[in-house]
Amino acid sequence: MSADPEAHRKRLCQEAGKQLAKAQQGQNFDELTQAVAAAEKCGIRMEEIEKEAAVFSKQYEEDAVEVRRAMNSKDEDAMVSALRAAEAKGFEDSFLMGELKEKLAELQAARAAAARRSAAESQLERALGEDSKSLEKAIAEAAVSGLSLSQLAPARKRKAEIEDQRRREQGREVLARRLKAATRTGNPKILAQVIAAAERAGVSKEEVRSAQEMADRWAAEARGKAPEEAPKEPLPGPEPKVRRVNQEPDAASVLALATIGKDVAALESALSIARSQASEVDEADLHIAHRRLEALRKAR
Repeated sequence: MSADPEAHRKRLCQEAGKQLAKAQQGQNFDELTQAVAAAEKCGIRMEEIEKEAAVFSKQYEEDAVEVRRAMNSKDEDAMVSALRAAEAKGFEDSFLMGELKEKLAELQAARAAAARRSAAESQLERALGEDSKSLEKAIAEAAVSGLSLSQLAPARKRKAEIEDQRRREQGREVLARRLKAATRTGNPKILAQVIAAAERAGVSKEEVRSAQEMADRWAAEARGKAPEEAPKEPLPGPEPKVRRVNQEPDAASVLALATIGKDVAALESALSIARSQASEVDEADLHIAHRRLEALRKAR
């Protein structure tokens, strides 16, 4: 069964009118040319096409009022609804729809940025109770998210405090190892220097007291007499080994003392000895000595 010629003619006229209305709004002129040509083949006059175009233009203007109202409201849902309605009616490519799309994109971007800032604030607050690495990550995200310097300040302060505390702890560990090494040197002057540094670094009082007792004993031996002390019952088992004054220090002690000083050649020599007696030297002390050597070389 053939299609109704009159209905077909009406559809062609409406399509041509629609494309003319769209062209008047700055949309696709190629589609207008094709639609008008198809309409004219069916004997549709331009006056009829313009009449249909007026109907579509009126509808467009009515829709445009809603679109402008949605844009002015800055309501994302209203703007999305207006855009979908325009797309359904074929006016999605008009200048006004282009403006609506831009406004909608700006609104969505602002909402996403606000959500990111809020998440960054929460992350930053949680990180205040965590470690330095977590704080660093939270601070970086907060800065990118647009948080102000005043908002970042507490986290940066806390991060600095944690790192300072970690440096102090590392310093105490290093001095504790050096103190232990110095007690094997048999040199009371060097031991006294390390004891003073260990006290400043906050090494445990028990370790410092033990080292001080040994320093006092060495000093007394150097003067030719033993320090006065209360008689003690001998402990069962073999007699403990005690390094005497002027006894040759071991590799670990030599390395510890060279690390304290500023003599590059002495430190290089100590490292060479330590590497040859690796079983007697702590890996951490070797690492510290290497870093010290690099620093001394750069300072030349």
